[in-house]
Amino acid sequence: MTIGIKTQIENDEDFFLFFDSVQAYSKSRTGSVSKHPVAGKTITDHYTKDNPIFSLTGVVSFADLSDSSLIRDIDNGLPFNAKERPTATAVQQSTEGLRNFLPSSISAFFSKQKPTITMDGEPENYKGFVDDVLTRLMSGEKYDQASGKTKAHIRTVNLYEYEGNILTKIYRDLVLTQFNTNEDPNTGDAIIVDLTFEQVSFVKLRTTAIPTEVVSTLKGQLAAKSKKGNVTSAPKQVSAEGDEADQLENLNNTKERSPTFKRGVQQ
Repeated sequence: MTIGIKTQIENDEDFFLFFDSVQAYSKSRTGSVSKHPVAGKTITDHYTKDNPIFSLTGVVSFADLSDSSLIRDIDNGLPFNAKERPTATAVQQSTEGLRNFLPSSISAFFSKQKPTITMDGEPENYKGFVDDVLTRLMSGEKYDQASGKTKAHIRTVNLYEYEGNILTKIYRDLVLTQFNTNEDPNTGDAIIVDLTFEQVSFVKLRTTAIPTEVVSTLKGQLAAKSKKGNVTSAPKQVSAEGDEADQLENLNNTKERSPTFKRGVQQ
């Protein structure tokens, strides 16, 4: 099995990557149930399905390891790292050696030619570009040209499964949650990556007008606000008049009266 991933980078540009080799590939699906202890047992009344997890270790090399020019996505597009099968190197011999065995009257009709070699050009190294695109998939943000600001943005990935050159399955709405790059003395110019994707579900919000009959009902249930007036917080002096003045005077007289004793009884 071989793997390809397709996503969009800046300015909605499609990015389709095909791995020359897949060293490991796994799919994990988990869930959880509610637990309520009742009478010495645990009962369950709810189940929650977790997001599926896809993990792979892939190799992207600029060497001519395979013919990926036959690989196509769902829109019949080629991977950006597509490579045609290399052609055999051809060497065209010079006719200079043959001229030595021909009479001069005949060899005069042969032009002097040097040996020529026909071969494929040097493959392109994609290591830096692949690392940059995968890093941008993990950024979680996108530059908005209209506002001139950076906004939160989730970039989703479509994962393609191939049997040979035949596309067999597509997993959509995957988000890259982990990205590791592995390099050692044996990797050379290839890039080996560990990728972990989580398949997510999106919910779209929709606004609608409230029906007229509902609005009328709500208006009838709303009570008008009563005016409470303005209450000042400044200190206020209260003058003691009438009965209040008499009570204050009696209180002061009680405090100033000294106790007297008569026949052992306190008065």
